[in-house]
Amino acid sequence: LNEPWVAAFAGHGYGTMAPGKADISLAYQVIHHLLLSHGKALQVYRQGGYPGQIGIAVDIEDTLPASEKEEDLEACQRYAEHYAWICTEPLFKGHYPQKLMEWLGQIAPQVNPGDMELINQPLDFLGINYYRGMAIKFDPEGGYLKCKSLHMTAPLYGFTDMGWGVHPQGLKSVLLKLKDNYGNPKIIVTENGCAAPDMVNQAGMVNDWQRIDYLRAHISAAHEAIEAGVNLAGYFHWSLLDNFEWARGYSKRFGLIYVDFTDLRRIPKDSYGWYRDVIARNGIET
Repeated sequence: LNEPWVAAFAGHGYGTMAPGKADISLAYQVIHHLLLSHGKALQVYRQGGYPGQIGIAVDIEDTLPASEKEEDLEACQRYAEHYAWICTEPLFKGHYPQKLMEWLGQIAPQVNPGDMELINQPLDFLGINYYRGMAIKFDPEGGYLKCKSLHMTAPLYGFTDMGWGVHPQGLKSVLLKLKDNYGNPKIIVTENGCAAPDMVNQAGMVNDWQRIDYLRAHISAAHEAIEAGVNLAGYFHWSLLDNFEWARGYSKRFGLIYVDFTDLRRIPKDSYGWYRDVIARNGIET
């Protein structure tokens, strides 16, 4: 499975993506059933003795409280449990985050006997999709979680074309949290990248220096996490080609290769050559 949180909440809780439903209680039940389907797939895979490795890819933000006020600390914990740990806690510990479940009350997912044992099976790897970090503050008008999220961005980086802050150290932070909380599982960064306002210049080139700076910073953060003992086994950039981005259609470009959507020409961007060289030398330039 890829990003069960997005399918559950963007699709069923907030109505911003297909199938466009807006029912928070339904969204929590959907994410539970997605995790159950993951458990069923694991069983079939193990029973079949198939070669290779099997895991799941979850999207995780780095979260920090906006202040040391108790209300902000609690809001940050709720947000983190709702957004990230709602998947990893049952996967690795066999239960949903307790404080979040107490907060949700009647809209918490209905769990039947045996469900958590099905979800909590050994993984060959955990995939994480990381794009951003958020500062969380208490907000009495902030929906049912009573919190507000603010994009964090590192100095000089600004925001991506999606309006997301650029927070490279958040990738290291997330990797260390996973290491410390779940016994240092094998992790693969299954998605990381940024949308940029890419344009073909008069020379027929795409000078996407913003993406190169983004990747350099995040790959460096991943390397720092490895040096700190994280069992990080791989890193995948999102994406190779500009493509269809859910509700955004073709308006946002994440690719290393520019796609002209009128005639389907492919034009390697500057980031393509840079990333190719990173792979060839197995490291960023010094």
